[in-house]
Amino acid sequence: MKAGKLISLIIPTYNRADFIAVAVKSALAQTYLNFEIIVVDDGSTDTTEEVVAALKHPQLFYFKQANAERAAARNFGIQKATGDYITFLDSDDFLLPHHFTSAVDYIIKNNDPAIFYQLNNFVDETGKVISQIRPIKGSLNIQLIVDGNFLSCVGVFIKADVAKSIPFNEDRALSGTEDHELWCRLAARYEIGYNNIITSSMVQHDSRSVMHVDEEKLITRLLLFIKYVSADEAFVKKYLWLMPAMKSQALSYLSLHFAITHKHFKPAFLYFKKAWIAYPAFITSKRFYAILKHLIRSV
Repeated sequence: MKAGKLISLIIPTYNRADFIAVAVKSALAQTYLNFEIIVVDDGSTDTTEEVVAALKHPQLFYFKQANAERAAARNFGIQKATGDYITFLDSDDFLLPHHFTSAVDYIIKNNDPAIFYQLNNFVDETGKVISQIRPIKGSLNIQLIVDGNFLSCVGVFIKADVAKSIPFNEDRALSGTEDHELWCRLAARYEIGYNNIITSSMVQHDSRSVMHVDEEKLITRLLLFIKYVSADEAFVKKYLWLMPAMKSQALSYLSLHFAITHKHFKPAFLYFKKAWIAYPAFITSKRFYAILKHLIRSV
């Protein structure tokens, strides 16, 4: 018999017919049984609908909308969710069988936290583990602002009332960084907990969206990230002292992206300089020296 907290799993998808069955089946194979799966098809033109339909299950629900990008798809799913907690799974990743059980244990032990995170590993297309998120120590909130986004949506659990009242930013130009922008807004309002247990896997494959980034769009979205986070009154009030570090992190991410190609010295150096000016302590970070190494090689 089902008991305990109802978990709502939101799976946004777009033309992932080759992957989504594995994602859904991993959710259906959970050791914790009180869950619902909400697949939000963001305007797929492949056979995604047919693949999901073939996975008939009373806890699986499918919705299709006109393409509006992942933030809008997740927000749609959040509004449809009936669970006590909401979490996410990209349609090309998968959960380990104890994902929900570990989460519910953490929820009980920590008196219904507003938001928390569980770790994931990274696997290749054969399922071989390539790497994994290191155990977290100290304040996740501060690390998220200073070090950048190391959270994957698949590991984040949010109380339903919080998720429904603080949605993802649906600006399409922000897509790809919309999750980090939301985590920053949530960090300004709640302490983000963490459960140092690996409970899911992200699959590294050539067609993954993060592997194909238009450089101009990347610049636009990182600058939008700075703009939106800086405009959030709660964030500014709580983390005014960390705003230079937040800006430097975003700018240095741009610099590193351009630097590692060894083809874009000017923009790499430009954003490297801006990151340093924004936050002089940037010189003490590993990223500073990684960028510097690539810049020297490009000369």
